Amino acid sequence: MKGETLMSCRKRKTENIGFRLRALFWASLVSMTLLLWMGPPHAAYAISLTNTAITGAEFAMFLGGSINSLNTTTLDVSPFFADDPMNNNFADVDVLSQTFAGAGSASGFNVYLYQVLHKSGSDAASNLTQLNIDWFTGIPTTIDLTGIGLGFVNSFYVTTAPGGGLPGGFTMVGTKDPSGSEFLPGIPATRFAFGTGPPDKSLAPSDRSFLLGLFSPQPPGLLPVNVVDGGLGSTFGTAYSPIPEPSTLWLLGIGFAGIVIYTSYRERRKGKGNSLRAHG
Repeated sequence: MKGETLMSCRKRKTENIGFRLRALFWASLVSMTLLLWMGPPHAAYAISLTNTAITGAEFAMFLGGSINSLNTTTLDVSPFFADDPMNNNFADVDVLSQTFAGAGSASGFNVYLYQVLHKSGSDAASNLTQLNIDWFTGIPTTIDLTGIGLGFVNSFYVTTAPGGGLPGGFTMVGTKDPSGSEFLPGIPATRFAFGTGPPDKSLAPSDRSFLLGLFSPQPPGLLPVNVVDGGLGSTFGTAYSPIPEPSTLWLLGIGFAGIVIYTSYRERRKGKGNSLRAHG
């Protein structure tokens, strides 16, 4: 009788643990689903950005101090695919990036700047037609710059140097403007296009793009970036891009941990059941 009571208590204890772990599993699954649902819509369509041309004087009105130093990543664009063993690892392209605090109308936001240099002597099969900033968290923020005559802006390029010179580590204004820019929620990624036209805005060897800019409230981190040579992509490097807030990463981590713990518990319980049946 006493043995049965002890076994009954152990059984109830095991059932309680199982119930709590099942609850943790479903709570984790629901929280991860909500995080994905509340984030950018995971769809195949692209959201067009403003791609606004601004002068250096206008640029200086909303640019604050630098948050990090200039990051330069060198990419190889080859007639072969980037992961092909015959890839010749030639330094074809430099992608420069740096993050600044917003000022004026952009106060409270970060300004992400990029520039593409197609090096002279590049062996790329054709001109560069696209810059891809992958894992760009959230749609680029739209800033009201009507006070300086620019309207609502979420993507821009700088056509002249500010009176005090270019910001941070950038040294040259550039010569080519993008033909368009867009945000792809399903990746997520932001892309600047340099179309072949007409007019032809692709980047030939020795061409340097204007400074390209985006806004986001998120802090910067180094995330994947690459360029496209016609239809072929380059190797991947890193550039500054918005990263998720720590609270979002924490919730996502809890979700994964809950699933792992519950799965592990079920496997151990299954193994114990098989062992008891084998000795029964």
